[in-house]
Amino acid sequence: MTETLKDMMAARADAAPGPDIDIAGLIHTGRRRVWRHRAIGATAAGAVLAVVGLIAPSVLPGGGDGDPSFSDGLGERQISYASGSTIHYGDESIDVSPHQLASYVVTDDGFVYAAADGDVYFTDGDGSTRIGHAGGDNRLVADDSGSYVGWVETDPGSGTEVVVYDTAVGGEVFRSPKDDGSGSGCYTDIPGLALRAIDGDTAYICGADGTSAWDLPSRTQQWVTPPRPGSVQLADVADGYLAWALPDWDRTGTIVSPHEDADRPFYGQVTASSLSPDSRYIAGIQLTGDSWRSLLFDRTTEREVELAMPEYREWYVLQWVDDDRFTAVGYDAEDYEGAAADAPDLLTCDASSASCTVVGQASGSYIIHPDGQSYWR
Repeated sequence: MTETLKDMMAARADAAPGPDIDIAGLIHTGRRRVWRHRAIGATAAGAVLAVVGLIAPSVLPGGGDGDPSFSDGLGERQISYASGSTIHYGDESIDVSPHQLASYVVTDDGFVYAAADGDVYFTDGDGSTRIGHAGGDNRLVADDSGSYVGWVETDPGSGTEVVVYDTAVGGEVFRSPKDDGSGSGCYTDIPGLALRAIDGDTAYICGADGTSAWDLPSRTQQWVTPPRPGSVQLADVADGYLAWALPDWDRTGTIVSPHEDADRPFYGQVTASSLSPDSRYIAGIQLTGDSWRSLLFDRTTEREVELAMPEYREWYVLQWVDDDRFTAVGYDAEDYEGAAADAPDLLTCDASSASCTVVGQASGSYIIHPDGQSYWR
């Protein structure tokens, strides 16, 4: 992690409302968040980059009238972010007081969020229902569409379990065998299980024995990789394609393939984060020395997609709407100054036309993205 990124996290933490934040813990979480949260891309020497006109806005941030309810489902995804006790979705705001959000995701049926104390709740705008507890890091995992959401439950006395909840049926549909914590853990020296991704009906779970794919309806397991702590990290999965992040110093980058041992396509100096639903596009950051930049990469052409958008210090995909379209947030350089910073821009983008439109600004400079990554420890 660069000092710039560390300073940015500390500044945003100082500006955040609610409980005090453990800065060291936040930075530690950021080391993991960078693999999924940041947009992916890669160096493509000599690539021809198309820049086209902006698209018309399809969602507008702000505040709707009355109490929003999504009891009939959400339909097509709209721009969403959260701050404090409020989830913003399109032009609606959902108040989940007295809870302070630590992380959240969007499903077809509503919103699942982890509070600062780790308790997990579901809301469709009509109150909140407690559905579980998200262990030590409050991390939630969901696909770009569908009704599954998962997390890790931690029992200090007996180990960790991965839980998957179906918001369509309103109940738990999967619980993994318990890991007693005697192994080395998933990619780190911290023992226990980690839920890396949900792709359709498949949950990808990493532990001391390696990474496995669990079919949720049948509760059957298939091993994907053997244990390889510290070398290969599963960053995201979409349409059966897995984004493998390789943090080794001699070969840092990302491979997107159904098979972990594939050699290509290899995207050098790029940390993996999210794939488009059809796995064509990779969103992430490219590391160069002590600096980084956000970018989008087309896996089919192996070229960077240069999006027509304002020149931000950094930008992130908030959520994929479909195979080509996504919502995003853009931060200017002055957004790193903390409480006095301008609110970040909200955008709608189309990867196929390399275009983005600024549709408004977030309410406040400190926001939580709908990627399930925790801002609290």
